[in-house]
Amino acid sequence: MKKFFMLMLICFMLNFIRVSAKDNVFSINKYSEENFDFIMTSYNQKQKEDGFIVAGYYLKEKQEVDNESYLDYQANVVKYKKNGEIVWTFSYGKTKEDKVSSINYSYDENNKIDGYLISLDKTYDINKSEEEFTEDEKEQTTIIKINLDGKTIYEKDISLKEKEKIKKVVPIKLNENVIDGYLAIAEKKDNNFISYLIRLDKDLNIKWNRREENIEYLDIISIKENNIEKGYIGIKKNTQTSKKTLVHLDTEGNEIDTIKVDINKYKEVKLGNSKNGFILYGITPEVKLKKGSYSYFIKSFNINNVENWEIIGDVPVSKNKNILYREEENTESLNYFFCYGNSSDNSLEVIKVNEEGIIEKKVKKIMTNYYDIKDFYIKKDKLYFVGQINCPEDDNCEYDANSLFLVSDEDKVIEVEDKDSTSILVIIGLLILIPILILLKKKKIIKL
Repeated sequence: MKKFFMLMLICFMLNFIRVSAKDNVFSINKYSEENFDFIMTSYNQKQKEDGFIVAGYYLKEKQEVDNESYLDYQANVVKYKKNGEIVWTFSYGKTKEDKVSSINYSYDENNKIDGYLISLDKTYDINKSEEEFTEDEKEQTTIIKINLDGKTIYEKDISLKEKEKIKKVVPIKLNENVIDGYLAIAEKKDNNFISYLIRLDKDLNIKWNRREENIEYLDIISIKENNIEKGYIGIKKNTQTSKKTLVHLDTEGNEIDTIKVDINKYKEVKLGNSKNGFILYGITPEVKLKKGSYSYFIKSFNINNVENWEIIGDVPVSKNKNILYREEENTESLNYFFCYGNSSDNSLEVIKVNEEGIIEKKVKKIMTNYYDIKDFYIKKDKLYFVGQINCPEDDNCEYDANSLFLVSDEDKVIEVEDKDSTSILVIIGLLILIPILILLKKKKIIKL
């Protein structure tokens, strides 16, 4: 009986350890290819946070039109509870390629969140020939509003009648509780590259727009000082010379300053918000690593465009992968979190940086080749990742790539490689079981 008791105890402990050593992975797993690109907090009708909204696309089917084969991509939005349970799903697809290019909150007349605005990277209806399109259909870009329950409220076509496509939509807040509208980046690839800044009101009506030839906006954010809007910071690229510049725009979209920082040496440069300023981050070759390698960099600027501090990473990262950024504000301070791929061991790492530009700790390391992380969110020591689960060729999976929703605690090793998982579990198991066995021996339940 004692031996049976011990066997059951050991099995229970090892099973507990195996579950605890891994985080929770969720996937809707319905189609041959799925991808999540965005994650944001979801709200209920009482304006309380109740989970997460994730968005991306899925491959619906292949269609034959005019003797050509097309992949029919459709927009996909899913609401998850914090524990990974699906609340509802929303899909949209009328054209060859409907993918979510950005997602933002929408607001009612009392400035309460009443839904989500989904901007689509929209092409054309694969069931129509070129001759069947009207000029308006060729030139429109669609934004869809859904309510907090995932139901369509309206579709709105935003167009300057130049066949431009919206690339990103940035909410403009006069303060933390009042939304004043949105700023959209749009672009058109024709004989030359044309970019547009489009200012929209809360109802998505165009207030003004700025058109520039041979310019591409790589990123743009709204900046505030003490909750007062102070304009926009943008990264502009000359499409003829490939030269990049960091610029400050006023609230009407006019360029008022070129910020003195050489960003042409950097790769994958992006912008993030900070308190009374902004963050510039990406990949840099200026590292003390082996020749030809890259690492991440992070620069903080104040509201006057003066650099506060800079961090340069000490690990090699892939120059073809984006650095992901999130900020988390609490009552005491503002912390920044950066996610990057460590190319030395093909892992994914998340670091925490405080307001003074000091790396406080590495909060996560993921060791797996299955995950392609596209975005993440952090809330009360929980990390939430979205992207794709990719199937290696030799695994003979029934899917090509599934959407990924990953819930993780900080400081917790997850998804270790198969060759390492057994040894890690055994070591952890021994560390826990040895004190238990000693205690049981003292109580004369077992003999060692």
